[in-house]
Amino acid sequence: QARAAREALEWREEVQRGYAAREEELRRAESRLEESVKTHEAALAKLAALEARTTAAEAAMADMKRGHDGLLAELKAASAEARRARDAPSAKPRSLQFKHPKPHRRESFWARMPRSGRRRDWK
Repeated sequence: QARAAREALEWREEVQRGYAAREEELRRAESRLEESVKTHEAALAKLAALEARTTAAEAAMADMKRGHDGLLAELKAASAEARRARDAPSAKPRSLQFKHPKPHRRESFWARMPRSGRRRDWK
């Protein structure tokens, strides 16, 4: 009988040890899980910061592209205006348009001008 009681006591101690080991394993797993959750949250925060940075960079790039396009349009307009000014007929009044460089020859110069004002015969 004493032996049976001792065996039962030993068995109970063994079961208790098993329970303690299981509890220790559980605690370790729980701490590992908490660590992984922490690292996961840190990675998520890093990702959010990266996303914010990329959106800011994208906005800046779009802004720069708008400025670049505006500058290109300005340049195009300016060059077109310069071309127009270069190709435009002179806006001088007619009295100044055909002023001869040597005024003492003026009579023959105006005689060679056709009466209609076109410069057909004039070399």
